[in-house]
Amino acid sequence: SRQRQNHQVKKNFSALNQIGFILKFAGRIYSQTDRALFLWIICLNIVPSLVIVPNLYLDKLFLDIIVAHLRQPNFDWALRNILIIVACKFLLDICRTLSNRFSGFYARKFFMKLRQHTEVMVGTKYATIGVPTLEDPKFKDRYQKIERESMDRLVRIAENYIRLPQHFVGI
Repeated sequence: SRQRQNHQVKKNFSALNQIGFILKFAGRIYSQTDRALFLWIICLNIVPSLVIVPNLYLDKLFLDIIVAHLRQPNFDWALRNILIIVACKFLLDICRTLSNRFSGFYARKFFMKLRQHTEVMVGTKYATIGVPTLEDPKFKDRYQKIERESMDRLVRIAENYIRLPQHFVGI
């Protein structure tokens, strides 16, 4: 039983090590592709999470104003403050929406660059393979499958990788 637990612990750490390896390997490729664009996308993805706290604070202020107005009716004061809060919430929502839109635009641009960078990397490896191996039909099939899957997988990992800071900030 003790041996089984040790094996399970090693297995869990092995899975964490694999995740760490994938994130480190993918991060290296992403920074080689276009580091500035990659970091810009990450920063833009953090904005929606940063807007949560001010938004909650404005909701609290809104409720406080309504409760204060019920105790001491002062319509002009309450309306002015509610309009200010609504305008602030509107501005926060514009920031969040623009951040999401720009992030999507730059992410598509980054993914195109990533595909190009990956194709160059794969092409460079392909150039080092001997001609007899390249002419083998089994090799061609395996190579095409690997090429297709690796590029798609790298982009899928990039989509999640770019969102990681947003989730960490949101927590």
